[in-house]
Amino acid sequence: MKILKKKATESKLKRARICLHKSLDEKVQEMIIVFCKESYIRPHKHVNKSESFHLIEGELQVVFFDNEGKIINKINLSSYSKEKYFIYRLSSDCWHFVIPLSEYVIIHETTQGPFRAEEALFPSWAPGYDENDKISLFIKKCLE
Repeated sequence: MKILKKKATESKLKRARICLHKSLDEKVQEMIIVFCKESYIRPHKHVNKSESFHLIEGELQVVFFDNEGKIINKINLSSYSKEKYFIYRLSSDCWHFVIPLSEYVIIHETTQGPFRAEEALFPSWAPGYDENDKISLFIKKCLE
């Protein structure tokens, strides 16, 4: 995991992954992903797909929104605390946002394939990857 943490730290998006599946066309897509605390994972949703997050290390919050961007639920996940969940499966077409809360978060993510980048939907109410000033405010609001 040290190598993956180093790659995440050095990457522009502050994350790195190892794909466990052989191709983007496989029906099951499995990845080990490392997020640095400063990583921004833009809110998104997947239509007719499920995904699960299994925490290997760290803590994160999954925030859920309605179509207008209002927060409707939050789930805290932790690999350290027995009082928090360490796994979550999302099986609805819900806008969601993952916020790393620890220095590093390592997850095992499983989702349905095949993977097509254009199938991920991004809401107009959430900042894009190049809007750093808006990203900080958005994260702060979500953590309140």
